[in-house]
Amino acid sequence: MSTRTKHSRRARLARGVRRGILYLIIIVLGVTFAFPLYWTLVTSVRRISDLYLFPPEWIPKHIQLSNYPTMLAEVPFFRWIRNTLYVAVLGTVGAVISSMVVGYAFARFEFPGRDVLFLITLSTMMFPAQITLIPTIVMFHILGWINTFKPLWVPAYFGGGAFFIFLTLHFLSNRLGS
Repeated sequence: MSTRTKHSRRARLARGVRRGILYLIIIVLGVTFAFPLYWTLVTSVRRISDLYLFPPEWIPKHIQLSNYPTMLAEVPFFRWIRNTLYVAVLGTVGAVISSMVVGYAFARFEFPGRDVLFLITLSTMMFPAQITLIPTIVMFHILGWINTFKPLWVPAYFGGGAFFIFLTLHFLSNRLGS
Protein backbone atom coordinates (compact mmCIF):
# COMPACT_ATOMS: atom_id res chain seq x y z
CA MET A 1 0.00 0.00 0.00
CA SER A 2 1.40 3.37 -0.97
CA THR A 3 2.08 6.23 1.41
CA ARG A 4 -0.46 8.35 -0.40
CA THR A 5 -3.24 5.77 0.17
CA LYS A 6 -2.36 5.51 3.89
CA HIS A 7 -2.41 9.29 4.22
CA SER A 8 -5.75 9.46 2.41
CA ARG A 9 -7.26 6.80 4.70
CA ARG A 10 -5.87 8.50 7.77
CA ALA A 11 -7.27 11.86 6.64
CA ARG A 12 -10.69 10.31 5.97
CA LEU A 13 -10.63 8.59 9.35
CA ALA A 14 -9.67 11.84 11.10
CA ARG A 15 -12.40 13.69 9.22
CA GLY A 16 -14.92 11.00 10.19
CA VAL A 17 -13.89 11.18 13.85
CA ARG A 18 -14.19 14.98 13.83
CA ARG A 19 -17.58 14.75 12.16
CA GLY A 20 -18.71 12.13 14.68
CA ILE A 21 -17.62 14.33 17.60
CA LEU A 22 -19.41 17.28 16.02
CA TYR A 23 -22.60 15.25 15.58
CA LEU A 24 -22.36 14.06 19.18
CA ILE A 25 -22.01 17.66 20.40
CA ILE A 26 -24.99 18.71 18.24
CA ILE A 27 -27.13 15.86 19.58
CA VAL A 28 -26.21 16.61 23.21
CA LEU A 29 -26.93 20.32 22.75
CA GLY A 30 -30.18 19.57 20.90
CA VAL A 31 -31.41 17.32 23.71
CA THR A 32 -30.31 19.89 26.30
CA PHE A 33 -32.17 22.72 24.59
CA ALA A 34 -35.26 20.61 23.78
CA PHE A 35 -35.61 19.24 27.31
CA PRO A 36 -37.43 22.28 28.79
CA LEU A 37 -40.05 22.07 26.02
CA TYR A 38 -40.45 18.33 26.66
CA TRP A 39 -40.76 18.89 30.40
CA THR A 40 -43.34 21.64 29.90
CA LEU A 41 -45.48 19.45 27.67
CA VAL A 42 -45.18 16.42 29.96
CA THR A 43 -45.99 18.50 33.04
CA SER A 44 -49.03 20.03 31.33
CA VAL A 45 -50.74 16.62 31.08
CA ARG A 46 -49.94 15.40 34.60
CA ARG A 47 -52.29 15.20 37.53
CA ILE A 48 -51.64 17.81 40.22
CA SER A 49 -50.62 15.12 42.69
CA ASP A 50 -47.96 13.86 40.25
CA LEU A 51 -46.26 17.26 40.03
CA TYR A 52 -44.57 16.84 43.40
CA LEU A 53 -43.22 13.30 43.02
CA PHE A 54 -39.61 12.77 43.97
CA PRO A 55 -37.78 11.47 42.06
CA PRO A 56 -39.77 12.87 39.14
CA GLU A 57 -41.29 10.59 36.54
CA TRP A 58 -39.75 11.28 33.13
CA ILE A 59 -42.71 9.67 31.39
CA PRO A 60 -46.03 10.18 33.20
CA LYS A 61 -48.03 7.08 34.08
CA HIS A 62 -51.33 8.95 34.10
CA ILE A 63 -52.04 11.38 31.28
CA GLN A 64 -54.76 13.91 31.99
CA LEU A 65 -55.73 15.80 28.83
CA SER A 66 -58.58 17.51 30.68
CA ASN A 67 -55.99 20.00 32.00
CA TYR A 68 -56.25 21.95 28.74
CA PRO A 69 -60.03 22.59 28.73
CA THR A 70 -59.80 23.37 32.46
CA MET A 71 -57.07 25.93 31.85
CA LEU A 72 -58.99 27.52 28.98
CA ALA A 73 -62.10 27.77 31.18
CA GLU A 74 -60.32 29.25 34.20
CA VAL A 75 -57.89 31.76 32.69
CA PRO A 76 -58.36 34.27 29.86
CA PHE A 77 -55.69 32.58 27.74
CA PHE A 78 -56.89 33.89 24.37
CA ARG A 79 -57.06 37.44 25.72
CA TRP A 80 -53.43 37.06 26.81
CA ILE A 81 -52.49 35.87 23.32
CA ARG A 82 -54.37 38.82 21.76
CA ASN A 83 -52.68 41.30 24.09
CA THR A 84 -49.26 39.83 23.34
CA LEU A 85 -49.81 40.03 19.59
CA TYR A 86 -51.17 43.58 19.89
CA VAL A 87 -48.15 44.86 21.81
CA ALA A 88 -45.61 42.86 19.81
CA VAL A 89 -46.93 43.88 16.40
CA LEU A 90 -47.41 47.56 17.25
CA GLY A 91 -44.01 47.76 18.97
CA THR A 92 -42.20 46.00 16.14
CA VAL A 93 -43.83 48.11 13.44
CA GLY A 94 -43.03 51.28 15.40
CA ALA A 95 -39.40 50.32 15.98
CA VAL A 96 -38.85 49.36 12.33
CA ILE A 97 -40.50 52.46 10.90
CA SER A 98 -38.88 54.97 13.23
CA SER A 99 -35.40 53.43 13.20
CA MET A 100 -35.50 53.23 9.41
CA VAL A 101 -36.49 56.90 9.10
CA VAL A 102 -33.87 58.11 11.58
CA GLY A 103 -31.16 55.75 10.31
CA TYR A 104 -31.83 56.80 6.72
CA ALA A 105 -31.58 60.46 7.69
CA PHE A 106 -28.24 59.88 9.41
CA ALA A 107 -26.94 57.76 6.51
CA ARG A 108 -27.99 59.86 3.53
CA PHE A 109 -28.35 63.50 4.54
CA GLU A 110 -25.72 66.03 5.49
CA PHE A 111 -27.19 68.54 7.94
CA PRO A 112 -25.75 70.79 10.62
CA GLY A 113 -25.29 68.96 13.93
CA ARG A 114 -25.74 65.50 12.40
CA ASP A 115 -22.64 64.08 14.04
CA VAL A 116 -23.52 65.61 17.41
CA LEU A 117 -27.06 64.21 17.23
CA PHE A 118 -25.72 60.78 16.30
CA LEU A 119 -23.25 60.93 19.20
CA ILE A 120 -26.06 61.86 21.59
CA THR A 121 -28.17 59.01 20.19
CA LEU A 122 -25.36 56.52 20.70
CA SER A 123 -24.56 57.84 24.16
CA THR A 124 -28.07 56.91 25.31
CA MET A 125 -27.02 53.26 25.00
CA MET A 126 -24.49 53.80 27.79
CA PHE A 127 -27.15 54.58 30.40
CA PRO A 128 -28.50 51.58 32.27
CA ALA A 129 -32.28 51.29 32.19
CA GLN A 130 -32.39 51.73 35.98
CA ILE A 131 -31.28 55.36 35.62
CA THR A 132 -34.28 56.34 33.54
CA LEU A 133 -36.82 54.02 35.16
CA ILE A 134 -38.34 56.42 37.70
CA PRO A 135 -38.48 59.45 35.37
CA THR A 136 -40.08 57.27 32.71
CA ILE A 137 -42.74 56.00 35.11
CA VAL A 138 -43.43 59.56 36.28
CA MET A 139 -43.79 60.68 32.65
CA PHE A 140 -46.21 57.81 31.91
CA HIS A 141 -48.18 58.75 35.02
CA ILE A 142 -48.43 62.39 33.91
CA LEU A 143 -49.60 61.24 30.46
CA GLY A 144 -52.21 58.98 32.07
CA TRP A 145 -50.72 55.84 30.57
CA ILE A 146 -50.43 53.77 33.75
CA ASN A 147 -52.30 50.44 33.40
CA THR A 148 -52.55 50.82 29.62
CA PHE A 149 -50.64 49.25 26.74
CA LYS A 150 -49.35 52.59 25.48
CA PRO A 151 -46.02 52.53 27.37
CA LEU A 152 -45.28 49.18 25.74
CA TRP A 153 -45.56 50.31 22.13
CA VAL A 154 -45.79 54.11 21.74
CA PRO A 155 -42.10 54.78 22.62
CA ALA A 156 -41.09 52.50 19.73
CA TYR A 157 -42.50 55.09 17.31
CA PHE A 158 -40.06 57.71 18.62
CA GLY A 159 -36.75 56.28 17.48
CA GLY A 160 -37.12 52.61 18.24
CA GLY A 161 -33.96 52.67 20.32
CA ALA A 162 -30.42 53.81 19.66
CA PHE A 163 -29.20 50.30 18.87
CA PHE A 164 -31.72 49.85 16.05
CA ILE A 165 -30.89 53.29 14.67
CA PHE A 166 -27.20 52.38 14.75
CA LEU A 167 -27.84 49.08 12.94
CA THR A 168 -30.00 50.76 10.33
CA LEU A 169 -27.44 53.52 9.75
CA HIS A 170 -24.60 51.09 9.18
CA PHE A 171 -26.70 48.75 7.06
CA LEU A 172 -27.76 51.62 4.82
CA SER A 173 -24.24 53.08 4.75
CA ASN A 174 -22.83 49.76 3.53
CA ARG A 175 -25.73 49.06 1.19
CA LEU A 176 -25.96 52.50 -0.39
CA GLY A 177 -22.21 53.09 -0.55
CA SER A 178 -22.07 56.10 1.73
